[in-house]
Amino acid sequence: MANCSAETERNSQALIIYVGRTGNLHQRPQSHCYGHKQAIDKHIRRTAARRLSYNFVVDPDQRCNERCYIHHITELQGRWPKFNRTRGDACTQCRRRLTR
Repeated sequence: MANCSAETERNSQALIIYVGRTGNLHQRPQSHCYGHKQAIDKHIRRTAARRLSYNFVVDPDQRCNERCYIHHITELQGRWPKFNRTRGDACTQCRRRLTR
C-alpha cells in the first residue's frame, strides 16, 4: 500500500461502494437519499434501508486524503468502489505516491 495517512481495514461483511467527503456529516447522507445528481443517489433510493450502512472517518485533511482512501479500499476489496466516478481529490504529495 502507498504511505498515505489514510488507513482502512478489511471487513469481509461489507462491500464499500462509495467514498465521499463532506463538511456537514449530518446533511450529506440525507442529500444522497433525495438527490438526483449522482449514481449513488439513485442506488440509495432503490435499496432497502436495512441493507445500507455508512461509516465515517474524521479527517482534517479530507481534501488531500480522499484519493488515498479510494486507493486503499480498491486494494483491500480488489475492486474500485462502484459509485465513485472520479479518483477523488489529493494533494500533490499524495498524487505522486499513488501514480508510481
